[in-house]
Amino acid sequence: MWEEALAARACAAGDGYLFLPQRQVDDPKNGVSNWAERTLKGASELPELKLARLRSTWIVELLRQRVPEDVIARAAGMKSTAALAPYRALVPPLTTAATARMLRGSA
Repeated sequence: MWEEALAARACAAGDGYLFLPQRQVDDPKNGVSNWAERTLKGASELPELKLARLRSTWIVELLRQRVPEDVIARAAGMKSTAALAPYRALVPPLTTAATARMLRGSA
């Protein structure tokens, strides 16, 4: 859902860094959450952002949408779909009707 907004920011950044233009390391810890905190400083509705929680929420949402697990694992930088096991417990099972629709190819 953030694809368009992030694409616009990426175009504006050009060859520069998108979230932390002044950063000194190639892979900063908590890069996204630090950027969001600085950008929205003083916004009372902004919860404390944790990069691990953002990633977990993203993965679970993709699983809930029934995106193929090999696609999710690759996008998340995982070596195999086995790494998705902890997240599967947070995904509700399909209803009987949804299962039938998927098996019929009309999800």
